[in-house]
Amino acid sequence: MALTKEQKQKIISELEEKIKEQKAIVFIDFSGIKTKDIFEMRKNLKEAGSQLIVAKKTLAEIAFKQSGLKAEIRKLEGEVGLKTKFIRQKWFGSHQRKTAS
Repeated sequence: MALTKEQKQKIISELEEKIKEQKAIVFIDFSGIKTKDIFEMRKNLKEAGSQLIVAKKTLAEIAFKQSGLKAEIRKLEGEVGLKTKFIRQKWFGSHQRKTAS
């Protein structure tokens, strides 16, 4: 189901607010990861004080532009998520090994 213009604007505004709060954002390609693993990753990130944000690439690119940042998100391959706030790489690395098998 297509998003209405109002829904898209709300998403852009929320993304823009999140982007402005961050010192750094990591882009994650979660293509091929099972839904249950994505939910587990989101839960673990939340517990660590971080967040995984999933949005359409075009909307995310508009939000970055409105935040005064240039990001060519549409050129990234796969399904892209934005990870806010850095947490220890160790957790991400162990999750990556777990889902790679």
